[in-house]
Amino acid sequence: MEDVPGIGRVSGGFNIGLEEAWANIRGILSSCPWVSCGHSRGAAQATLMTGYGIRSGHPPLYRVVFGEPKSCDEQAAKLIGTVRGFSFCNEWAGDIDPITGVPAYIFPLFPYIRVTPVTILNAEPSPTNPWLDYPDHAALHYMPDYLRNVGLLIEKAGLL
Repeated sequence: MEDVPGIGRVSGGFNIGLEEAWANIRGILSSCPWVSCGHSRGAAQATLMTGYGIRSGHPPLYRVVFGEPKSCDEQAAKLIGTVRGFSFCNEWAGDIDPITGVPAYIFPLFPYIRVTPVTILNAEPSPTNPWLDYPDHAALHYMPDYLRNVGLLIEKAGLL
């Protein structure tokens, strides 16, 4: 973990290049509303980028992530959690997207936590999912299925 001033302790691996990326896009994002979003590693980076936005006074309107690994400690999570966020996790037949469980929480070595609770998307993987034959439930991490499953959730809620 590494300390990021004004944010907290974050995963060094997910934070690689984000300080520079924020410096490059800060001017653009400070002049318009924005949403921080991503999938997998991009979800962890979107979470940390939300922290950079908060720190600089230009937070996103929302943080929307899919298959998000844990990327920060409690202090950073409290800060980032001030932005409304949604973290989606595919689940089917008792199995969940394996990426959402890493890295393991082993205090004090790995005090990684989730910023917001996950919203479970309970739907069978699509028959066209090319990861169906991969081991360890990897098919549950397939991004097109996340999009389909969010659509099913919205439809079920009567929002469409």
